[in-house]
Amino acid sequence: MRGASQARKGIQAFGKYPINPQTLSKVAAFGDRCDRNTYLQSCSFIWSEGAIRLAHIVREMRALPKVYLKEANILRVHDWYVQSFEELVSVQPHPSTPEEADDFAARVTQSASGMLNRHEPTVMSIAVGMQRLWMEGHIKDVAGTQNFLDRFFMARIGIRFLLSQHLSAFKNQISSEGSAASTPSTTTAAAGTRDAANPSRRWVGSIDRATDVADIADNAAHNAKMLCYEKYSAAPDVIIKTVGKNRDITYIPSHLYHIVFELLKNSCRAVTELYDDTTTIDLPPVEVLIVKGDTDLTIRISDQGGGIPKANQDEIFAYYYSTASRPEAFERAVHDGCALIRTDMNNAPLAGFGYGLPISRLYARQVSLPKGCCTMPLDVAGYPWYPAPLSNRRQRIASCALTSCLSGAGALQSPLGSMG
Repeated sequence: MRGASQARKGIQAFGKYPINPQTLSKVAAFGDRCDRNTYLQSCSFIWSEGAIRLAHIVREMRALPKVYLKEANILRVHDWYVQSFEELVSVQPHPSTPEEADDFAARVTQSASGMLNRHEPTVMSIAVGMQRLWMEGHIKDVAGTQNFLDRFFMARIGIRFLLSQHLSAFKNQISSEGSAASTPSTTTAAAGTRDAANPSRRWVGSIDRATDVADIADNAAHNAKMLCYEKYSAAPDVIIKTVGKNRDITYIPSHLYHIVFELLKNSCRAVTELYDDTTTIDLPPVEVLIVKGDTDLTIRISDQGGGIPKANQDEIFAYYYSTASRPEAFERAVHDGCALIRTDMNNAPLAGFGYGLPISRLYARQVSLPKGCCTMPLDVAGYPWYPAPLSNRRQRIASCALTSCLSGAGALQSPLGSMG
């Protein structure tokens, strides 16, 4: 009981601190200084900002109706965050000797790695728990629950990026930890190794200063088509076109891939299902148009998959909404009440999970640009368009447009705080 009381007081204390925004370019610049001192600063940042973020998430979950935390899967996720908080703050901060500093860094880094692994099943666990609450009639405030899920998953995206960026940007320091890495000569060698492998300093942890949008779209298209083939033994071609001087941006490639992959999965499935009774006509292709201007970049994905009825437009970003049947593994988890399925959204089923578009929109919202630049909205205009008689269903067009201002100076809406 004493430990639980201390954890509660710690969560209350850290939860009172605000989370401060941080630009993507500043995160990249910080990671460029890949030496021991910067690594120790990053560990201090992970300790303080990580504890604040975890406390905010726990407090958010505890503000839910009590019946929510009685559901086993949601309670399990809550307990994971409490465990991660307790593990992180158990590390004594403010080391006073080089040996204490090395021990502090090692324990914080180990905690960061453990958190990433521990929370892998979070999305599926929350999805199963909420579905069970819905089936049992416990979700009374649908809009409030939707808002909670948006905030919760946005916070999750932010803290996972924070932890991944630390582990990736300082991997040379981490790998040489405990050896002679703390000496000046070894520190220089470690930085030199990083420079030799990355001479243009293109990559800074999870950030790519020359993210090739077309290449990411091509990779996402390949994987989306492969999933479609596995389910239907057919898939439409995906045609990618680019307009502009170049197609490179400073961004987090894994986030951009997630967005495009989800949209392409939907398009490939819609086209294949619409033409499943047609053997004489080839599947019409899905088209991806990438346009980069001086201040923004637009990705437009268009398909002839029949679209979404206009009456359902307000539901497409709602959790659980899907035009496909639920995946068998998800239904089994809901029935059995256990969702310890270690999968991320990039490995989710082709369709039916119901979280693809909502979470993609959160990835798109995560980075916003200051000084009048637009944010990164995800708009889906999926209602049918009929340029020909209604009987000609092949003329229906559904399109998804993703617009962003991506100069690399964007502020993370799920902020990273100050790194010093």
